[in-house]
Amino acid sequence: MGIVETVVGTGTNNSFVNKILIQNDGKIILTGNAYNGSNNDFVLIRYNNLVTNIESKEELKNSVAIYPNPNNGSFEMTIDAPFQEANLTIFDLTGKVIVQQRITQKNTQLNLLSHPKGMYFYQLMVDGKQVTGKLLIQ
Repeated sequence: MGIVETVVGTGTNNSFVNKILIQNDGKIILTGNAYNGSNNDFVLIRYNNLVTNIESKEELKNSVAIYPNPNNGSFEMTIDAPFQEANLTIFDLTGKVIVQQRITQKNTQLNLLSHPKGMYFYQLMVDGKQVTGKLLIQ
């Protein structure tokens, strides 16, 4: 829950919203009038309504699991929270990027079977928050 305050027009009492609509995609539409100093103009405002239950880096870390770890190179990654955008990058020990993948689902298969045994690092960006960790291929 939160409050969004958007000043339209001159911000006087002559500016107001008269209709609110929540679309099927979660975006919010407001219509109304805004006083521009001499006239009232029609106003249409659309909020993108980015909803996420992830409020902190610690909550994100607790909602991400990559398993089994260690294993032979076939990992499952689960993000146990709603998200809008997620990107995974996996690095080898030299810092070379070996995987870059956009994550679109709660559960994702990670195939590192073609990579040699060893330790790898991952960086997961979820809605602007970062989680890092290690993967071990045996």
